[in-house]
Amino acid sequence: MPKKGQMSDQDASDELIRKNASYYNVVLYVPQKTSRVHYSSVIFAEATKFAQDVYTDDNLPGVRSAMVYAVQHDGRFAMMGSTSRSNHIFKPIKVKIY
Repeated sequence: MPKKGQMSDQDASDELIRKNASYYNVVLYVPQKTSRVHYSSVIFAEATKFAQDVYTDDNLPGVRSAMVYAVQHDGRFAMMGSTSRSNHIFKPIKVKIY
């Protein structure tokens, strides 16, 4: 358990991945189908834009949510945030500091 004013080891590791990301993947969740990467970009703003606009794309019906992941060159990844079908606004991950 982290001490007061600190974050957990896992959150610290994820923050390091987010800061040192080589590129960003957008994973789409469609009910009753396998979630998979639908978009990759080295620019975070492009990945979030795709995640916000995917719900209006007729070629990708039934998308319930889009999750943006930061990926390092060695393949380690951490979630950056997500959008949902009901609210297309990007919601970033908030790290809990105890």
